[in-house]
Amino acid sequence: SQVGAALARTHLGRRLRANGRRLGPRPRRRATLEAVDPAPSAAPTGFTAGLAAAAAGLRLAVTRPAVRRAYAAIVGALWLLTTTLQVGGLWLLWHLSAPGGDPVGGLAWLALWLLRIGGGLLVLLAAPLLAVLAVNLTLPMLGERIFLAALDGAAPGLAADLRARPGRPLLASMGVSARRLLRFVALTALAAAIGLVPVAGGLIAPALEAYAGAHLLTRELLDPYFDRAGLDEVTTGQVLRRTRRALLGFGLPYSLAMAVPLVGPLLFGLAQAAAAALVARVVAPQAAANPARPATSRAQ
Repeated sequence: SQVGAALARTHLGRRLRANGRRLGPRPRRRATLEAVDPAPSAAPTGFTAGLAAAAAGLRLAVTRPAVRRAYAAIVGALWLLTTTLQVGGLWLLWHLSAPGGDPVGGLAWLALWLLRIGGGLLVLLAAPLLAVLAVNLTLPMLGERIFLAALDGAAPGLAADLRARPGRPLLASMGVSARRLLRFVALTALAAAIGLVPVAGGLIAPALEAYAGAHLLTRELLDPYFDRAGLDEVTTGQVLRRTRRALLGFGLPYSLAMAVPLVGPLLFGLAQAAAAALVARVVAPQAAANPARPATSRAQ
């Protein structure tokens, strides 16, 4: 105690007391949501973020009983329509590209088979996307049921917010899907025309179709969110532009997997459920970063 009293009378003791009075007690950090959650604008938007959301969403889809129940209501119609389009498209391609009576050899034979291979890939890639657009155009509520059932596991607060909102009118939603379907048909026709270019066309056309199809599939899977989020067109466009790489990373593996004949169409329900992870991880935080914060941006 004598040593302590002597130290308090020294210059060092006076400095320590002065610093203590100036700084005061160090405040404790409050464990608020803002302290532990990243800022919305810092949410990942790159290609790998989309891939990670695709994997996380797949795990979410296969572990939610509600998703499996909603999945059974849509998979039959989608599988039948996709398989019909694939078989019919491949038969038509083979029939139209059949050579005449004269034998084909050399470069002509190579060009013919490149055309058939490239055209076949184009048919396989386009058929499931056309089927998805057609099913969502006629029965949009089926995809929404799967999406919200999965979102209950990924972000329960956001799912509750979306259910509480009236959503876009049915005719307006069908109009958006119809316009998207027409754009995709036009793009597929363009890719088919490119595929007619000897050699290079057979390589470029499937790559173009895969790129465009990945974006279109992801945008279609996000419709249940944007239909109810209450975002205007300008804000929606900003969110889609900021997240375009993540949308590609999410949609590319699913669009390629869905192109596999017979088995691929069965994956649509899983992809629709997996979109809940993309919304919770990427899309909703980016929507929350806008100055006009929608009520549905409170992803958990």
